Amino acid sequence: MNLICKVASSPTSSLSVESLIRRFLHETFDSKYLYIISPWITLFEFERSFIHLPFVETRRIDDVFRAFVFAGIDVRILMRCVDDAIDIELLRLLRLLRKNRGIFQEVFGASRQYIASETLKYIVSHIDSLIKTIKIVNALRDTLGENLRFDIPASEWYQRLHTKLYLNDRSAIIGSANFTRSGILTDGNWECLLHFTKDTKLYEDALKAARSHFDVSKGFDECERATLFLVNRLELLDKPVTGLEELEGYLTELYQEISSTIA
Repeated sequence: MNLICKVASSPTSSLSVESLIRRFLHETFDSKYLYIISPWITLFEFERSFIHLPFVETRRIDDVFRAFVFAGIDVRILMRCVDDAIDIELLRLLRLLRKNRGIFQEVFGASRQYIASETLKYIVSHIDSLIKTIKIVNALRDTLGENLRFDIPASEWYQRLHTKLYLNDRSAIIGSANFTRSGILTDGNWECLLHFTKDTKLYEDALKAARSHFDVSKGFDECERATLFLVNRLELLDKPVTGLEELEGYLTELYQEISSTIA
């Protein structure tokens, strides 16, 4: 059992968080299954190539997932749905501004008298992040099909997924790191991960937890419906959308419109 932490000064062991994840992924090629359970997932690139011949040579984590599937490994990923990444009040504000072109130009135009630069950075960053989240969901859906699952609240009192658990049939990792660039790579957040092997009681408990999480998770269609219900019911956009790809297109257009206005 090993505890690996990433802090500001240096790692707490000779093995970094990224090195641990890379070893775990290499090990997965000799496993029958893989669980990735993380609220947030990004299709990040490693700092150097991940090579596991003959299956893959890449820096992109999505290529590694595809290689696992090609190798016959049962890959299961659970994450939060797109609806949880939406800043409701921000989209409401942008809808109101977009309906009045004059005000929109005045707010985001050259003078920008009514908006602080940090606020502007947040707006652009949030839209860009939301677009990337939708792209990630669509890309993973294309690779995993029904093995891509989502945490969707059953009621307003439901608490959202916070578990970070990565498990194959040889070992498991739990800790604070999301499966994202900032969670995994050396220059990201401060994180701690606990790595333990299959011959421990802790592994049995982790496997039960992973299966339990998946038992109550939902599929892509439910995630898409939940997201569309949110944006259309609350009228967060200035026109209704009928799918995640259409929502991505709308947000891309909005992003480009704001970016061109403030350029």
